[in-house]
Amino acid sequence: MHPKIKFKINTSKDVSTFFNFLEERKYDDGRNFEWAVIKYHPYFNSFKNDSDFLVTKKEVKQYVSRYYLKNKEQIKKNFLIFENNWQIKEKYFFELVKKIFPNTKWPKGKYIAYSTIWGMYPRFLENKTFQIPGIVKNKKAVSLIVAHELLHFIFFTYFLDKYKKYKSHKYDFFVWHVSEIF
Repeated sequence: MHPKIKFKINTSKDVSTFFNFLEERKYDDGRNFEWAVIKYHPYFNSFKNDSDFLVTKKEVKQYVSRYYLKNKEQIKKNFLIFENNWQIKEKYFFELVKKIFPNTKWPKGKYIAYSTIWGMYPRFLENKTFQIPGIVKNKKAVSLIVAHELLHFIFFTYFLDKYKKYKSHKYDFFVWHVSEIF
């Protein structure tokens, strides 16, 4: 049995993702934050103070809410297209995954594809959710993002079951890299 993906628009998820990117700046010299946020939303440069960003949750929430309100109809329309495109591909995808990972069950989780306005699409292993762009030129490419994130979920289940020593958090970065290469 495979999971059924739900497609949801959720502004509060984007607010928390913003702060995740902001927090993770210390691990990659701010590259992901620049790429995911500043490149697409230079508005946030106005909050930069020396090497930090002094922005409140309220300010981010207001920005995200305005963006979603301004683009509400386009995002809704896109999400219907994304869901329809995925439904066309999912049977083939899950059959292929079954061949690649025989005897591996899909891990329990929510399996929700949330909208995002940011330029990167994080996944959350703990609850099996991930983000996809709300607005994108190539709408068919979103199915590739969905497939990519789902592969992370089953890969981690397979890999950590087969190679138990890597369950230790000290290997998180290594296992993440292996999953990206896969």
